[in-house]
Amino acid sequence: MKTYDGEWIQISDEEGNEYELERLFDFDLDGEEYAVLTPLRRDDPDGVDPDTILMRIVYDRDEECFEPVPDGEYDRVNERFMEILFSDEE
Repeated sequence: MKTYDGEWIQISDEEGNEYELERLFDFDLDGEEYAVLTPLRRDDPDGVDPDTILMRIVYDRDEECFEPVPDGEYDRVNERFMEILFSDEE
C-alpha cells in the first residue's frame, strides 16, 4: 500500500467536468492497482467530503490514469478497501 500526504489530483469525467480529489492511498488486488480518493468540497468549512471514491489505476504510455471500478468488481474491491481500513496493515 502506498500512502500520499495531501496530494491533490484533478480528474475529468466523460463530459469534461473536472473534479479535485485528495489521493489518500493506493492498494493492489489481484494484479490491479486501485486508488482511494476523497473529493474536495468548497462549500464545506473543512473542505473535504467524508465519502471516499475507489478508482482503478491504469497506465497510458506511462501516464497514470484513473477509471471507475467496473460494477462487477466493485464489491470485491470495496471489501479489500474495508479490510485495509480496519486493519493494522501498512
